[in-house]
Amino acid sequence: MKVIAICQSLDLADKELGITPAWWQILKGLHEIGVEVVAVPYYNRSVQSLWWTAYENPNLWKNKAYNSLENAANTLRLSKNKMEFRQKNQKIINFLVRNFVRRKWTKYISSIIRKERDVDAILVLTVPLNQFVGIPSFIKREFGIPVIFYDGDTPTSLLSFGGLSFSFYYGADPSEYDAFIINSKGAAEEVRNLGAQKVFTVYWGVDPSVFSPMEEVKKEYDVGFYGIGSKLREEWIVHMLVNPAAKFRKATEQACRFAVCGKAFDLDLGFVVSLDLDDCPYRRFSGQTKINLNIVRKPHAIVYASSISRIFELASMRCCIVSNPYNGINEWFNVGKEVVVAKTDAEVSELYDWLLSDEEARLRLGASARQRVLQEHTHKHRAQELLAVLKSA
Repeated sequence: MKVIAICQSLDLADKELGITPAWWQILKGLHEIGVEVVAVPYYNRSVQSLWWTAYENPNLWKNKAYNSLENAANTLRLSKNKMEFRQKNQKIINFLVRNFVRRKWTKYISSIIRKERDVDAILVLTVPLNQFVGIPSFIKREFGIPVIFYDGDTPTSLLSFGGLSFSFYYGADPSEYDAFIINSKGAAEEVRNLGAQKVFTVYWGVDPSVFSPMEEVKKEYDVGFYGIGSKLREEWIVHMLVNPAAKFRKATEQACRFAVCGKAFDLDLGFVVSLDLDDCPYRRFSGQTKINLNIVRKPHAIVYASSISRIFELASMRCCIVSNPYNGINEWFNVGKEVVVAKTDAEVSELYDWLLSDEEARLRLGASARQRVLQEHTHKHRAQELLAVLKSA
């Protein structure tokens, strides 16, 4: 089977799009089960790999110009950040896309299909739906090839939550696609109500050869969280990091051993050490931390079984995982044996006291979590599920 994957991003150097490593694993998984992948990036530069053939981004320089415009608006204080800029200018952005971007993409995709010839399906990976209106219908009419949309950001991408910056469902037509793949079981009904013909849930997974345990790394931190942004999870960052760090400092008068690694944490972290992404790679940070936190944004936490990649990555790295309340976590892991969940401040303190004093318990939880990943949650497992959807479309 040959699939053209129009991917949100292929460039791992672009730190603005934290989902890129997850797309790499999806495409690599498809390759490893025998699917021929042709990848085309939508936002940033093209990247070749051993697992796909890549075409250039036809709008690369326009995207760079637009990003420069966003950055200039932020610098001139015309908006607080890129999210606010996009919210304020969504109608203008959609007008420009409709009249300039969409036509170019229609011609470009057509030229790739003609060059590749034996294409079996088009897979659109979280490209803004409202910027692709009309293209799926054209492809099906001209070439008879099914077009499947993969939204890996549900439920935050949906109209009910407004997206983290803006919802790309505004002005879109989901009925154009032969099938929708989403990462959330609980969001399926809303996606159907928006017009999607068929909706399938494929959870995130992980490549265990990439996210493998780091052996013999010195434990620098007691409790740590790795992520991009505090938005929609501020409450549990306070409960699981800020408050315990202050309590630890008061009780011991020692240097703080609580840390976050990331950016855009727009709240007072108190005694929590803040590390830059470039200075502390994800795998190393996780290996240096005794207790790794899975702090889920509120939409993912409350909408049933809304998967994120972090929990599978931490489990694959054999980390001891403590999560905030997460509706549906039992779909993937056995709570109490593979991960633990803290529901109150008192439970946070009790779990930290227990796990920090019991290395054997931490190791046992981490080993059980990785074993569960190897049995059910690898990138190949997810690629097989994705292939089944592509064949049914």
